[in-house]
Amino acid sequence: MKRILLFAALLTGTLASAQTTITSTGDGNASNPFIWDCFCFPTPNDDVIINHDVTMNVDWIVNGGGSITINASGSFIEDAMNRTILVDGAGSAFSNNGFTELTNMTFTNGATGINTAGFLLDTALFVGTTSSFTNTGVIAGTDSVLVNGTFDNGPNGILQLGDLWNNGTTTHAGSLYADSVLNTGSFTSTSVIYCNEFGNDGLYSHSAEFFIANNFYNAGDITFTSTAVILVGNDMLSGDTLGGSASIVNDGAVGIDNDFLNTDALSGSGRYCIINNSTNSGTVTGTLDICDQSPGGGFDVNIGSVAGTVTNCSSVCDVGVEDLAADEVLIYPNPTNNFFTIEFSDEMNGQVRYELFSLTGEVVLSNEMMETTNTVDMSSLTNGVYLCKIFSENGTIVTERIVKN
Repeated sequence: MKRILLFAALLTGTLASAQTTITSTGDGNASNPFIWDCFCFPTPNDDVIINHDVTMNVDWIVNGGGSITINASGSFIEDAMNRTILVDGAGSAFSNNGFTELTNMTFTNGATGINTAGFLLDTALFVGTTSSFTNTGVIAGTDSVLVNGTFDNGPNGILQLGDLWNNGTTTHAGSLYADSVLNTGSFTSTSVIYCNEFGNDGLYSHSAEFFIANNFYNAGDITFTSTAVILVGNDMLSGDTLGGSASIVNDGAVGIDNDFLNTDALSGSGRYCIINNSTNSGTVTGTLDICDQSPGGGFDVNIGSVAGTVTNCSSVCDVGVEDLAADEVLIYPNPTNNFFTIEFSDEMNGQVRYELFSLTGEVVLSNEMMETTNTVDMSSLTNGVYLCKIFSENGTIVTERIVKN
């Protein structure tokens, strides 16, 4: 960092302490004074406006109320790996409305960040305590995001990440594709999430679709609203092994493809559909419906307490997105090796289309379906879990997980 400030001083000579607005005038390296209207190198407390293709060939710091704004016509792209920006202090800000590609970015001590367009971070985004970041564009390629402050992924925001750890306050209303999601703070989700692993040791609320390819672990407090649909590809555990309390209030639908263990509190008016073993050593209250696919319908092993208002398989054990439309579409075999078939009813009139998504959110296969029976070839895809969405002109949308072995 000393190298940057020294370089700035050599270029600009004696600098006034007053904040200055500096605007790009052409393409080139950020360290080239001739691409800025001041014929200088911006200092940390300047307001920098980028309207051109600027190459970030030095690390950068923004503080003292300074800012960097990339407009729709501009880009800010690193020349090599490990280029970093630190935005520090109240009033300091970074706004991307064009295209930005860096390695690391950090917001600390009340700084703010906004992304409305394309934002690629190779390694990490850190939002410190009292700092905030708002996304209504696309953040992709990032290995990890750590939130100790406030993070808002708006209705049009798309996150394609490795790991997301929220230790602050996160609200999610867009799309989130991640390898793992860990919440130890406060997390409110009103939109779809796709991830491989999920863990909660804080306050978590969800009111939409939630697809977890592998394991789901809760040691905190979770609320699933009546519109929530949770699909867990492997095991689900709710309980604090360190002696604390854990709870799930479920008014929606939870499907568990393997085992379920509860050691603390379950309540609500929703349902659980469990494919393999189920054990309860905690308390289960409310009007929950517990539907284990083994004989008996309820918990395989119960050494806790289950209220008399809890039912066993009183509803159909069929948990999926858009349950009302599920009977119009049949997808088989699942799991599959290379091929699966999609059949849909004549009621889905008009143009019908399928899209197959990877868990990172990429559309890997798609096609229009002219016949009511269609074969999909997955032989070019690697083994794993995919999401198949069926769209029709009458508005029907069906989503089902497809496992390729």
